[in-house]
Amino acid sequence: FLTTNVSSPSELSGALDDKKHQVCVIDLIGAVKGKTISSQVSALLNPQDIDIPVVVLAQVNALSDKVEIYDIGVDDLIDSSISSAELIARCRKAIYHNLAMLQISSKLTDATKTARDAIVNSGELETNIEFFLAMQNCDNIDQLGQLFFASIQRYGLSCSLQMRSTMA
Repeated sequence: FLTTNVSSPSELSGALDDKKHQVCVIDLIGAVKGKTISSQVSALLNPQDIDIPVVVLAQVNALSDKVEIYDIGVDDLIDSSISSAELIARCRKAIYHNLAMLQISSKLTDATKTARDAIVNSGELETNIEFFLAMQNCDNIDQLGQLFFASIQRYGLSCSLQMRSTMA
């Protein structure tokens, strides 16, 4: 991983604004005693306001503190006793989960647009089906042409057609 080390909230904000990072790791091991981990994270940033996962390194013993940290939007809480290999693996997991959520969100947006288009354009579908059903009753090309022109008028289009033949 390429890293950017920061030591103040303003530096952190600047580093997050450049959009080059894939995960934000906040090291609170040995942080200020007497303050909750969630209040220390909240003083730095609001995890729900950034687009990348937030991972916190801290020594937390109470389950209520862990729940509070997750409730503010932190993606993972990592205990100080883990190895650096596991830390990297968990950061990668957070990145992959974030990418998966972005892809799902994109697919959901596409599906919503498609559904909306289908609802809005249902009148066009009806026009097309009516044309194909009615063309079965046409006895000649003139009737088919008249049916075609009537159908495209429903789309707000108008046109003319001139047919010429070399046959008498």
